[in-house]
Amino acid sequence: FFIGTDDRNFYALEQNTGNLLWKFSAGEFTGGATVDQAAAVVYVGSGDKKLHAYFFNGTRRFVFEATDQVCSTPALDETGVYFGDDRGMFFKLDRATGRRGWSVALPHGIRAPARLDLDGIFLSIGDPDGSNRGGEVVRLSYDGTVQWQSDCGGGKHKCLSCWTSPAVVGDVVMVGCGLDTESKGFIWGLDKDDGSVRWKTKAQNDCQTSSPVPEESRSR
Repeated sequence: FFIGTDDRNFYALEQNTGNLLWKFSAGEFTGGATVDQAAAVVYVGSGDKKLHAYFFNGTRRFVFEATDQVCSTPALDETGVYFGDDRGMFFKLDRATGRRGWSVALPHGIRAPARLDLDGIFLSIGDPDGSNRGGEVVRLSYDGTVQWQSDCGGGKHKCLSCWTSPAVVGDVVMVGCGLDTESKGFIWGLDKDDGSVRWKTKAQNDCQTSSPVPEESRSR
């Protein structure tokens, strides 16, 4: 199995014994790794502003240099790997070569895994460790075009900050928000087509790191 740590190492361990198989060093590993089982490749971002891809045997497949530290867990489809960095750049790479397919600049850092839906990419932006109300939910097309950016109505209704992966259920996009500096948070239901607010639920503390999970039978 694979795990990255704050000691700036990414480890591959034998799952039955915990023995070290191999490791590599980079910046801190804040986000999770994503495994492509068929290709025997693991993808992970690090604090040294890079996205790393390694074969299961420890051979490096590629490394891609982003514009800031990569704390978002990569998302995969048949051809691409999708992730964001702390400067607000969101990337699609060719998952075999690491070549950039496209990138888009967003106004706040991206620490949440993207949600790859059949007809769009959904992600949340904003750093919950900060003090600004910088949270937004974004829908992209698969060519990198921004379909909409929602600040959940703006003003006093504006998202605090989002570090969660949106859930898409039918025509509703659900996401939680909050700030480390404030003991409050909201769960939002947004219209999938235009990002307008359908509903919101107030929580008694922040919801910044808890991604919503729908019932499987209702998410289709």
